[in-house]
Amino acid sequence: MNATWLVRITQVNPATRRLRWWKEVLAVVAFDAVYEWTSAKAAGARGVAGAHAQQIVDVERSAGIFREQAVQHWFLPHRFLIEASDLFYSTLHFVLPVVTLVWLFRRFPERYNRWRNALAWMTALGLIGFITYPLLPPRFLPAGFGFVDTLNVVGGIGSWDSALMKDAGNLYAAMPSLHIAWALWCVFALVPVVRRRWIKALLIAHPFVTLFSIVVTANHYFLDALGGVVVFALGVAIARLPRPAFTFSPLATVRRVVPRVAWLEVPAAWLDACLGASRALAASLAQTVRRTTRWRPAAPADVPPQPRTGQPAVSNAGTADGDDSPAEVSLGA
Repeated sequence: MNATWLVRITQVNPATRRLRWWKEVLAVVAFDAVYEWTSAKAAGARGVAGAHAQQIVDVERSAGIFREQAVQHWFLPHRFLIEASDLFYSTLHFVLPVVTLVWLFRRFPERYNRWRNALAWMTALGLIGFITYPLLPPRFLPAGFGFVDTLNVVGGIGSWDSALMKDAGNLYAAMPSLHIAWALWCVFALVPVVRRRWIKALLIAHPFVTLFSIVVTANHYFLDALGGVVVFALGVAIARLPRPAFTFSPLATVRRVVPRVAWLEVPAAWLDACLGASRALAASLAQTVRRTTRWRPAAPADVPPQPRTGQPAVSNAGTADGDDSPAEVSLGA
């Protein structure tokens, strides 16, 4: 037998070993639940949010960058542009991060873990900011500031001006701007692996389009955008930190110690030798059992005992009475 026995063990990519789509979905659901909780916590914080808004306005005026109202009024006559910005801010902006996650999960799992963790960290930092520093967006400031609530006055393209789009979520979640943080995240996660130049150009333009949309719709201040940049940088930095030395995973330790091979070739001669040795051992064990547990039927009273000889003797005591019991075979040495 000259054939070779092949035992194939699938080698799993370490980057995708722990990736399970349902775990990722559960993580997204958990973050959404926390965000809804922050919305509930901020429900009665309008007074505090208004005071924080006055602080932001004062800081921007001191720095000479309180120009959000002027930017909005430059573009208010262009209704289609305002509708498109409302639609982008409320709905389409969330599509690209989801597409980025799915694409990295399927095509670049070695990048997925790090950039997913970065997104989680920056989102968590943003939620902390929403809870500790509720901020009234410019569109909710008193009329004397001159801002227009475009989500309610103009709306989005077509039927996208529903009440869900206008009032969903935490109304005072302005600082930091996760719109800016997520836009920067999409750029840095995708641009290094995207091949087409026009897609790279669109990705690089995405944060600037996002900045325009959050300002022209009066949903954020310029300082909110700066806060989004800080949150993005912190999230990426935390995701790049090595794992703490005190963490211990028994399963991961075993996987690192035990070697994993893609192919294991076993010569057929080795298997034949092993099988032959197994058969010989089994035969020897069976012979030993028969010697130690020999069955000796009792001799009838009317039949004299047979003389012992050095040759194997066959007892026909069983057949003398007509039964069909097997004859005893004595194995001599």
